[in-house]
Amino acid sequence: MSPQRLMRNIIKMGGTVQVCALYLPNKGVKNTDLIEDIPPALPPHIAKKMLDTDTKVISF
Repeated sequence: MSPQRLMRNIIKMGGTVQVCALYLPNKGVKNTDLIEDIPPALPPHIAKKMLDTDTKVISF
């Protein structure tokens, strides 16, 4: 399964997917290049979510 398909499946199941904001400029990717419904993560928001005990973080 491709990362893109995995992210779409997570969204279909009610999950939230965000792309690391540091990834975008380092890879030359723009917000408009992202899959619809997958925004860049805002650092303060993602930090709060990552520290939440109910959050599962998947990284690849």
